[in-house]
Amino acid sequence: IVRIPAGASPGLVSAVLRSVKP
Repeated sequence: IVRIPAGASPGLVSAVLRSVKP
């Protein structure tokens, strides 16, 4: 489970998701 901060930008979220699930 990845916890995303409320202030995270969509681009940052997608980048994190790509790094977690390549």
